[in-house]
Amino acid sequence: MRLPWSGIQSIGWALTSAIVIFFVGLYAAYDPHLYRGGLIKLVPIAKRDRADDVLDQSQTALSRWIVARLMSMSVVGIVTAVGLWIFGVPLAATLGVVAAILTFVPNFGPLLAAIPQILLALNVSPQVAIYVAAFNLVLQGLESYLLTPMIDRHEVSLPPIVTITAQLLMGATLGVIGVMMAAPCVVVAMVVTQMLYVNDKLGDPKPGELTAP
Repeated sequence: MRLPWSGIQSIGWALTSAIVIFFVGLYAAYDPHLYRGGLIKLVPIAKRDRADDVLDQSQTALSRWIVARLMSMSVVGIVTAVGLWIFGVPLAATLGVVAAILTFVPNFGPLLAAIPQILLALNVSPQVAIYVAAFNLVLQGLESYLLTPMIDRHEVSLPPIVTITAQLLMGATLGVIGVMMAAPCVVVAMVVTQMLYVNDKLGDPKPGELTAP
């Protein structure tokens, strides 16, 4: 059984978006002062020190979020490849890489990754396809409720409802790229909200921490 053309397009667009976002982040990380200096110049002189603090915290939170995602991606990719190989599904290693990349997208990524796995498993037998679907359910349950919370405990924690809402809104306006960018945008938005609104505006000395100490 071959993947439907629309399914191939969706997966290809998701992978392309992930690669584009990766290189954008890489360029930003390579020379952050180029972009940081431009942003600081847009802020009134009297508030530039505070803006610099916000950018520092945002950079720290984003770095920890990326580390957390990379750790989850690596585990999911390896376990997926090994599991599919055991089931005898073709292209197990490739599907493992796809699963790892799509895990970058919280909540929706694993669902997209499971589609080609199940369709290729049908080439083996309907029973294997059922096993693969169950395998994905168990794996994503462990990733969502055990692995990611353990990693987030040491890196960064995002409110699931806020993240999902942002994914739906940005996905509706920007498509796949919007879904992928939703989580990092939520990270920055939370840092800004905590520092500039809860702390500065409301005067709360303990606005909360997005990153673990």
